[in-house]
Amino acid sequence: DLSIGIRFDRSPEECLAQLKRLVDLRRVPASVRDISLDDLHGMGEAVRWAKSVIADLKMWKAGMPWSAIDAGACLEGPPGVGKTTLPMAMQRSAAEQGIKLELASCSHSQFQGAGDGHLGHFMREMTSFFASARAKPRPVLVFIDECDSFADRSKLRPSHSHADYVTACVNGLISELDGISSSRDGATSSREGLILLGASNDLSRCDPARLRSGRLNRSIRIGLADLNELEKMYRFRLGGRLVHDDLQEICMLSLGSTGADVERIVKDALRIARHASRDLMLSDLRAVVSPEEDRDFDTQRRVAIHEAGHILMDVLNFGAPENVLANIAAVGQRGGATVRTKSPPFAGTYSDYRLRLETLIAGRTAESLLLSEHSHGSGGRRGSDIHLLTTTAAAMVGSLGLAGPVPLLFFGSLDDTEELMSYPEVRRRPRAVSPS
Repeated sequence: DLSIGIRFDRSPEECLAQLKRLVDLRRVPASVRDISLDDLHGMGEAVRWAKSVIADLKMWKAGMPWSAIDAGACLEGPPGVGKTTLPMAMQRSAAEQGIKLELASCSHSQFQGAGDGHLGHFMREMTSFFASARAKPRPVLVFIDECDSFADRSKLRPSHSHADYVTACVNGLISELDGISSSRDGATSSREGLILLGASNDLSRCDPARLRSGRLNRSIRIGLADLNELEKMYRFRLGGRLVHDDLQEICMLSLGSTGADVERIVKDALRIARHASRDLMLSDLRAVVSPEEDRDFDTQRRVAIHEAGHILMDVLNFGAPENVLANIAAVGQRGGATVRTKSPPFAGTYSDYRLRLETLIAGRTAESLLLSEHSHGSGGRRGSDIHLLTTTAAAMVGSLGLAGPVPLLFFGSLDDTEELMSYPEVRRRPRAVSPS
């Protein structure tokens, strides 16, 4: 935009006007992006909670006590799965049922961006936001994004350079949440008509005090969509286009994608069709999801062997081969993916976890068996095979009581791998637990 808008033969005013025009072209009217809860796919538990709250709001307006409503939750999931979209969809769905639901949104970065970011500025901005939320006509949905930015106080070391600042910020947030839950003078409840909803990429980094009853009551995990949910996402964003085309191949190539990824894929495909002055074609979607292969044959073969190893061990351990799907499409840093669309029975025993570990290591093992040595494809990023192996094995030793010299010791939460691995007793054992 800058290179297009700013030219030597234009006045400053003309440059600004051109930049404004370019920005306006990219702006999407809010009405176009408005979606209801029924349009959100891959978020089953979160949508059910939201619909339950809306149903209870109608009963509350008819006289039901506010205390009967489950008016607090925190969404957890990777970026792009729809955590920040849910409150807007919830507001729209409430409006469709005749309920005007006010929305008040905030985040840690919003508070820190006030003034110079000093503690006093941070606290003043946060206090002002919650006071404004309490003053809105009820009901009000108070949405707190980036909950994990408010760090866990118990993990702050005294030597931490900003320990006092971080602790004060977390204490301030908890005080404000309690201020919503009960009145300042303690005489009457001011929580009535106020719904608390948080969002976090990683709840293990959040202070547990924020998640207790009366604040953000429950945690709702939003994972990646399966094939059926991916197709629904595509159908919604295609808006009636390609209704007679089979999207199964596109969905299989998109395994591991989020709702935000699907939105980007459809936009890019529409751009291809627009630049070609024609209607959208299935090949446009395919061109975006799986661009022209530039990996050599040996690399593609290695990826195929790796994913075949996962498939084989998954089916041997858990059966139901019809539920196991894979691709070797290069998407971002990922060279391929294997996904089981329906989870097998899982009792949480040592044997259950052992089978999971075997399935995770199978890709690397297949490379070693058929190609003499394995590559770096099993690690290098969060969500990789080795990352999941480490988190699972550490949890078995230090949290779940399933392995280790003293399995009844609890060192930390099962999803807090960094904390668990800080203990030498845990670090020594995952290698013994993990299949070689």
